[in-house]
Amino acid sequence: MSFYVSTISPEQEMQYAQGRSNARTDLLSEQARNQYNQGLLGQRFGEDVYDFEEQANRAREALPTSFVQGGIYHSGIFRDALKRYAIDRLSGERNLQRGYQDAQTGNILGSRTAEDQYAQTIANLFGNQYAAQASIASALKGIL
Repeated sequence: MSFYVSTISPEQEMQYAQGRSNARTDLLSEQARNQYNQGLLGQRFGEDVYDFEEQANRAREALPTSFVQGGIYHSGIFRDALKRYAIDRLSGERNLQRGYQDAQTGNILGSRTAEDQYAQTIANLFGNQYAAQASIASALKGIL
């Protein structure tokens, strides 16, 4: 076991330790917030997909009615309407997926930013602590 003598006061050492603790608390808080937001986002996405599918199914069920009433059910016009319906449905699903992915990307970048800020804060605190220790050690060395 080695013997360690700090060149800074216990109060200063405590301040640096408290700064590191605060940085860790901030990081964990931000990670928890992002995880919660990801959960909400996933739930909201599931609900949005369900609602979209319900609407699309109702639209599809109602589509033949006007063509049957107009007597053009077996025409190419109805087939064109089905094609437009299918394209619109795929486009809507794609837009829902893209929105979900964009929001998830924002959460991921938020987590990365929080981790970068934590690392920078810790590096700064250690750097300041070591600089303070070195300054005092240098002054002590000059006295001896």
